[in-house]
Amino acid sequence: MTMTESISQTTARRLALHAQLLDGRTPLARGKEGVAQAVGHLGYVQIDTISVIERAHHHTLWARVPGYDAEHLHQALARSMGDVPDGV
Repeated sequence: MTMTESISQTTARRLALHAQLLDGRTPLARGKEGVAQAVGHLGYVQIDTISVIERAHHHTLWARVPGYDAEHLHQALARSMGDVPDGV
């Protein structure tokens, strides 16, 4: 026997926004620590080489991480690759 449950569009929208860290309910640290938390939660951020106003991966993190600066992503990436000590 197959059971089917459903949720409202409002609940589905709320769940999707929460899962993508776009509802403001999940506190993230500021700066590069927040970037690391956001990328860890999301699983990845696609690096976009096309820049109109700003590259898309910066928009993704700016919308989620308080005080985001593009340099934070570069620092977090360098640290994750072992190029920079943790304290930097």
